[in-house]
Formats: sequence, C-alpha cells, structure tokens
Amino acid sequence: IAAVAATRGQEKSSSFFVDFSGFTWRVRWKASDRGGTSNPYTPENVYTDNAGALHLQIVKRDQSWTCSEVNLTRSLGYGTYSFTVEDISGLEPPVVFGMFTWDYSTDRENHREFDINISRWGDPNNRNAEFVVQPPFVPVNISRFVAPPGKLKHTVEWRPRKITMITSRVSGGAGDSVVSRHVFTSEVPTPGSET
Repeated sequence: IAAVAATRGQEKSSSFFVDFSGFTWRVRWKASDRGGTSNPYTPENVYTDNAGALHLQIVKRDQSWTCSEVNLTRSLGYGTYSFTVEDISGLEPPVVFGMFTWDYSTDRENHREFDINISRWGDPNNRNAEFVVQPPFVPVNISRFVAPPGKLKHTVEWRPRKITMITSRVSGGAGDSVVSRHVFTSEVPTPGSET
C-alpha cells in the first residue's frame, strides 16, 4: 500500500434555518453574554406563520428565559432595508428588539454595525427606540425617540458615507406617518461581510 486516504463525508449541519421574505436566515442557537448577562438562544423561539410573518419570541423554558435571533446567510451591502413590525409598545423595559448589521469576520469599523433598537434598556422612563451607528458613546451616533403603539415600518437607507434611518406608522396619511428620521454622516461603515 503506497497511500491511504479517508474522509468522513458530509456531517449534518449544526445550524438551524428559516425562510422568510425571500431569504434564508440562520437561527441562532449558541448563548452569548451580550449586555453583561447570559442570553440563551433556542431555535424553537423562531418560526414563520401561514401568512408568512416571522415570529421571534422570548420564552421561559426550564426556569430560564430564552431568546431568539436570526441573521441573513449572505451580505447585501449598500441599499435600502425595510422591516414592518407589529405592535412592540408592550415590551417589558429590559427587553431589546434589535434590527442591526454585524460583521463577524472583522472588528474593523465597529464590526460594520448600525442598529434600530426597540428597548427602554431596563428603565421604564427611557424613550423606547433608537437609531445607532456604532460606537454609541459618540453623541452624534445615537438618536433616541418614542416609537408609538401600532404597526411600524423601520427603514435603513445605507449609502457611501451616509445612513438614513426612518420609523413610520404603517397606517395614517402620508404626511403624518413619519415618527422619527435621522441622517448619520460620521462613522458610516463600508460594506464587507456584514449580515
């Protein structure tokens, strides 16, 4: 025998996926320590219903709260991104619902992160929403506002050297539908491997 080669073949993927809005999304299942506390993720907390809506839940399982997160399986780069979200006005003060980009391949440009967050960050007196370009400790990189009850559309227009974020009411007249709008021109990341 001159040589021996062996291969195990293809293993079953340890990832979970959901199809939503014409894209394949990876469902997070590994815990993280974001915010200085443990956040366990459970794939069972993510599903699409018969109408095609995506559901992300926080569920108490085995005496512990479990979270949900999905991310695209590919980068889309510059463009306009819109998310229509059902009423989130009843979220408890410590809960965070975030729509954000993140580049796991690098820490350059603050992981290419920018966010629309719905949260009071634990303080019931805080405004419940914010637009952010990382890092948030730079005053011009954050704009907090009050997201009203009802269905809302959150839009990000990402262009070279400029990010515009808009939250609008889904119902109502065209003139009164914008809840908040903010334009960022500093710390704007360039596209990379963000999802």
